[in-house]
Amino acid sequence: MPAYTTIEFGFLKKNLSARFVQDLYSAFHCHGIEFDKVFAWGCSENLQLPDIIAWNQSKLDANFKLGYNEDVSNNYRQIL
Repeated sequence: MPAYTTIEFGFLKKNLSARFVQDLYSAFHCHGIEFDKVFAWGCSENLQLPDIIAWNQSKLDANFKLGYNEDVSNNYRQIL
């Protein structure tokens, strides 16, 4: 398995904009972190970054949390 880093942040919901996911990913990308692909765990391996951003933003807007017995395909998409 290649090296990877997991980054977690905590934000107050009231401080999040409708473009939060896009802005967060853009902050990483402008500092040289490149999007490679989606971590295809419960989703298509062909998802492109705009689709991942839209999916994750919709989950964030809905205060989504994956349930204990819920299928992983309903979760946020992870990027590599």
